[in-house]
Amino acid sequence: MAAPGERSVAAGRDIGQVATGDFVTQVERATVLPAEALALGPVTEAVRYLPERTAQFVGRERELLLLDEAFDNPGGVVVHALHGLGGVGKSTLAAHWAVGRTAALNPVWWITAGSRAHLEAGLADLGRDR
Repeated sequence: MAAPGERSVAAGRDIGQVATGDFVTQVERATVLPAEALALGPVTEAVRYLPERTAQFVGRERELLLLDEAFDNPGGVVVHALHGLGGVGKSTLAAHWAVGRTAALNPVWWITAGSRAHLEAGLADLGRDR
């Protein structure tokens, strides 16, 4: 059994301890899944959840272009934060940008991060099969 990649772990049937070089993990009970269980198939449905934004949106072309540039690197994971004083339109800008890119991006999912509970609930909703 091969373990491709730095600090990868390969295991057959019975695992007692797993050592990656940085730490050792004691495994009390493990289920070894066949490779096909881990394969991801093509995404056939759009995964979408965006808030309804009824406010008029005018301007902000520079900010929209900056968001486009931040997300232009295909194949990578992008985390981008909008910051500023409350009430200046950060959420409206983000929602407007996301709505305009739903045809090209998947998933597009709105998660409110005002509290840990909201963040966890949003991530859980994303993980549910809809």
